[in-house]
Amino acid sequence: MTNSQELLETLPVAIYTTDAAGRLTFFNQAAADLWGRRPQLGVDQWCGALRLYWADGRPLAHSDCPMAVALKQGKPVRGLEAIAERPDGSRVRFVPFPTLLHDESGQLTGAFNLLMDVTERYDAELASARLGAIVVSSDDAIVSKTLDGIVTSWNAGACNIFGYDEGEMIVLVPGSRQRLDREAAGLEVALDDAAVVASEDCAVARDVVGVGMGCQQVGHRQSVPRDGVEQGPERRARVDEDCDSARLVADHVGVREPLGMHAPLDDHRR
Repeated sequence: MTNSQELLETLPVAIYTTDAAGRLTFFNQAAADLWGRRPQLGVDQWCGALRLYWADGRPLAHSDCPMAVALKQGKPVRGLEAIAERPDGSRVRFVPFPTLLHDESGQLTGAFNLLMDVTERYDAELASARLGAIVVSSDDAIVSKTLDGIVTSWNAGACNIFGYDEGEMIVLVPGSRQRLDREAAGLEVALDDAAVVASEDCAVARDVVGVGMGCQQVGHRQSVPRDGVEQGPERRARVDEDCDSARLVADHVGVREPLGMHAPLDDHRR
């Protein structure tokens, strides 16, 4: 093993090389882990994966894979995604970076390929898309805020329940009208002839290292007869209780402003 191969062996990313005919001449341990197998050098061609698929799941012949195309066309291939199937049936989504190798005279001698595993990124994007579809289609009010209490997302359910459209709410400072500081906001909104009672579930959003990034809240609407809605002191106590709950969430992530959907009762409201 040459010094350069020893260096490549230590890298945590999948790398392999081929000769000008596409026969594998080297692969590191990360490549073997991605493929789930150890291909035979000088025999296996183009790629060490057992089976390949295009990003949309269609079968991809080894002779049509990005490494093969780069060697046949004499130029690097970029911007493609593919899927490798291991012998155990599991699949890995990856982005290849096949690059040609030439000698001092410019003669093609082979190529090396770096395979970037993007399976986790794809799964996260898929999960995000699914959640996004739920948020968009939900009749509940689903709201996201920063740690400073600034609204960053506001779905159609929130528009229907609270009466403000998305343009009035997004990226506006706390303390403004957009914090739902209308009379009994979040508890009673007159829509048609019924009152709307909104309860909420609150969750802190964290990044990959566990640091609080903001808050997601879900408000549920329940239409009740107007005489069934809390009035006067009872309503004020309910709002104060909700604000106390929101402060607990804020304290948990070190936020000064409450993150609840209900704004505190300011002096002019008391």
